Amino acid sequence: EDYQTLEMEKVGGSSEYVATVPGDQIDPMWDFMYFIEAADTAGNGTIYPDLDREAPYVIVRLER
Repeated sequence: EDYQTLEMEKVGGSSEYVATVPGDQIDPMWDFMYFIEAADTAGNGTIYPDLDREAPYVIVRLER
């Protein structure tokens, strides 16, 4: 499947952000895979996990 994007929302006055993946977007046949891309208003950005150091995604194993 193609990647889908979600906007992250700032948590109160902190420097933390959160996003929630809707449950109907997760296919229980497969584990869940994600990565985070962040950019500021000046165009500076980063990707987690760091593509130069590890696999470019995180896999969350689903309980079945």
